[in-house]
Amino acid sequence: MVCCFFGHSNTSQEIRPYLVNEIRNLIETGEAVDFLVGNQGSFDYMVLSVLRELKETYPNITYSVCLAYLPKKEEYSTLKPEETVYLEGMETAPLRFAISRRNDLMLKESDIVICYVKHSFGGSGKMVDKAIRQKKRVINLAVV
Repeated sequence: MVCCFFGHSNTSQEIRPYLVNEIRNLIETGEAVDFLVGNQGSFDYMVLSVLRELKETYPNITYSVCLAYLPKKEEYSTLKPEETVYLEGMETAPLRFAISRRNDLMLKESDIVICYVKHSFGGSGKMVDKAIRQKKRVINLAVV
């Protein structure tokens, strides 16, 4: 099964232990071994760092950083080319809507969503509402 992630761009590192526990639980129960994450904001980069660490313990997992558009120059040093993917369908997305399109494509490919969402407005909130409507399993770290 595939798991993707959505969260507020200013998410605090305080939730990191909960994030680690949830991802580890999905791996150990066999519910998810493939992970999709974006590359905008602190939540995405926290998820990426956790996945990198867990890959050492669980070499069978795969993860991809799904790009909405080419990363800025300063981001090249934080992303490894083999970690990134440009999802099919992104090539026609106008720049203004690239992040929304990427998020929709990630959600479409996923069975489970781990999120950190405190309110339903904004991009992350809208994606979680959409995941619930699509009957995806949603694990919200904001209510753990």
